[in-house]
Amino acid sequence: FIESLSTYARLFIEKIDRPDVDDIRNLRPAVALQQQNTIKTSRSTVGTLTEIHDYLRLLFSKIAQPYCPICGKLIKQWSPESIVEDLISNQKGKRAMIIFPSDKRVEELIRMGYHRFREDGEVILDRLIIGDEKRLTDSIETAWSEGGGEVIVDIVGDSIIRYTKKLMCSDCGFIAEQPHPMLFSFNHPLGACPACRGFGNVLKYVEDKIVPDKSLSLKDMAIEPWSKPSLRWWYKQLLRGAPKSGIDINIPYRELTEDKKRLLFKGTEYFYGLDDFFSTLEEKKYKLHVRVFLSRYREAVVCSECGGKRLKAEALSYKVASKDISEFLEMSISDLKNYIKDIKLSDHHKIISEEILKQIYDKLS
Repeated sequence: FIESLSTYARLFIEKIDRPDVDDIRNLRPAVALQQQNTIKTSRSTVGTLTEIHDYLRLLFSKIAQPYCPICGKLIKQWSPESIVEDLISNQKGKRAMIIFPSDKRVEELIRMGYHRFREDGEVILDRLIIGDEKRLTDSIETAWSEGGGEVIVDIVGDSIIRYTKKLMCSDCGFIAEQPHPMLFSFNHPLGACPACRGFGNVLKYVEDKIVPDKSLSLKDMAIEPWSKPSLRWWYKQLLRGAPKSGIDINIPYRELTEDKKRLLFKGTEYFYGLDDFFSTLEEKKYKLHVRVFLSRYREAVVCSECGGKRLKAEALSYKVASKDISEFLEMSISDLKNYIKDIKLSDHHKIISEEILKQIYDKLS
């Protein structure tokens, strides 16, 4: 009974010790996948119905690390202390310039005591050899403060390193969003793929449904939706304008080149295309008969933006043990259970996620 309650409801129930028994028989199971929620949605999955998805979202918001989807590099959120540690660990003994960006006027910066500038308006705060931790710390903290949380370190004759308080890839400029449970939910605008709105697929008009018989010519009304008596105007304007656009209306549709077929959809200066036609009807889809009509010519296809993963790129950039949350959700129950049991985490992340992983494992058992 307790397991059938929501996570929120269970917060108000005191922890009950397990009964001292060796065997229990003929007890009905507490877990069922039948949805009792009166709000029905095609986004629902086994993960959302059993609250496993909720725990996974919490897990990712606590310990997931962002990786740049462009170059695959780990994105770090820097602080003055971590910058100093990184420079001493990897650049010790090298000559460097400590620089910060500023949107202040040069005259104002000079009054503040800064006299060295680069052409792009950046201020050179210090030149030093990386090694003196106290001087390096002072320079980095000053640059961090004056640069609004951004520091540039020019390793002379080598490379330029950009440090920022933002979750931003230093190579590609990709900015990751701050992790939050809602970011990993395809049921919430914060995390859902903007193209498919969290469904994983989109409705697309399909050529085979629009032109079911490709042996017909345009003159013989190969375009099925325009063959309806009430929509003949669209066909008439096509037959008038197609020859002017170099489209032969007398040959079978299948013999038209891909470029000519593309023109039929996009339209030209001489006629409106199928895209224009469907866009016009989309504006009237509040009418039932229009929605029914449009449904005849489209079908659900995998979203090209998220690849059917339902989440936007910023959410998928976060990973736990080298997997994004969609890869966890795609596992079978047995595979996910084994993966959670043997997951490799740092000692720090183990402490943070111990209770969450236990709850997930119990849900899967």
